[in-house]
Amino acid sequence: MYLANFNVTFGSKEEPLLTWLDELVIPAMNSGYKREVSEKLSYLFQNVQVSEYNNELVLEGIIIKDKTVDIYNQLDEKSSLIDTDQHLNTAPYSAFMIFLKNHRMVLVKRQSESPDLRSFSATLINSIKEYRREQNKIRKENGETLLPYMICGIKGIKSEANIEEALKDVKRVRKLTMKILPQNNEVGGLYGIIDGLQNEVRKRSQSKALRVVVTSPESKKGVEDIIKSTEDLVEISLDVEYEDEDLNFDGSKRKRMGKIKDSDISQTMDIQVPDDLKENKQEIYNSCTKIDSLHVETTNIIDYQKYVEKHKL
Repeated sequence: MYLANFNVTFGSKEEPLLTWLDELVIPAMNSGYKREVSEKLSYLFQNVQVSEYNNELVLEGIIIKDKTVDIYNQLDEKSSLIDTDQHLNTAPYSAFMIFLKNHRMVLVKRQSESPDLRSFSATLINSIKEYRREQNKIRKENGETLLPYMICGIKGIKSEANIEEALKDVKRVRKLTMKILPQNNEVGGLYGIIDGLQNEVRKRSQSKALRVVVTSPESKKGVEDIIKSTEDLVEISLDVEYEDEDLNFDGSKRKRMGKIKDSDISQTMDIQVPDDLKENKQEIYNSCTKIDSLHVETTNIIDYQKYVEKHKL
């Protein structure tokens, strides 16, 4: 199970998710648009809806990986390799649940081949783009307000244990890069420094994203503390040098370099859910109630309460 911050905003005013959830996000995800990766691989969403669990509203649904597998060889009953010509359609899926009070989300894979968080983000971007393009043609002809573009900054929730493990064998950090995107009704991070960069640098320059690069930091522990204090509001990448060394073809040694990506320090966990995830969303929700990082309180709670009241009418 992947844990993430479902950070998306809309338009030049950087409006939060709940502003466009009913009018844009849900219809786009249920539109049937496929993200075509190749002739034999595509992704799509299905059964996306707002549901209530224990008096809490969540956005839930599934993402499907539609794939054709070509089989040209098999082992027969005697374990001899034989030729064949089969083309099988498979549709591994993942179930997702987004907590509307704070935009934290989980993505649960049905099997190893099921879509991951990166596929989810890419498919969401494609669905919004295609739906918005088609709908805005109609809206423009009718003189209606156009649907806004989406800025997607979905990021995994980082755990202290994953951060420490990723840096354990690192000799030194050569570069720390922090990518800052518009925040979905959320403030904080780095003791308010991220808010300052948002307001004083990114917004003033009218940029959709801001990168802060720290070169050649001397303190690995300091870098670790910075990442932990960002509160999942930035995307992290690290260029590092490891303790051990690589060997050249001639047997000589050279420094082993590497890159640690945001996904490498994001939190995942195993949960026990009956096989059919589509029919066992309550089990997924129950598993989430015990995970503290999914229940942080953000400034989005005000808009969430308004959304709840609106849907009671």
